[in-house]
Amino acid sequence: MLIENSRFGAAVAPLTRAWLASRELPEYVARNIVDAVADLLRRAYAGDAAAVADEFRVVTGQDVPTWMKAPHSATEG
Repeated sequence: MLIENSRFGAAVAPLTRAWLASRELPEYVARNIVDAVADLLRRAYAGDAAAVADEFRVVTGQDVPTWMKAPHSATEG
């Protein structure tokens, strides 16, 4: 919802929490969540790279990974 409302930076924290929480799930379940979250993070980065990079650093203490800078999946809205 945050991404759909162009609140790209605000989407980083909940998406990152979902990604981290998926590590606790069985791999066959987690794979779908990880793929969906990664694509949403790519969409957010494409929408506002600076805000997403700043928030990602705050949330994770790391720079935006290279995979996040790639275009989001053509199958996603």
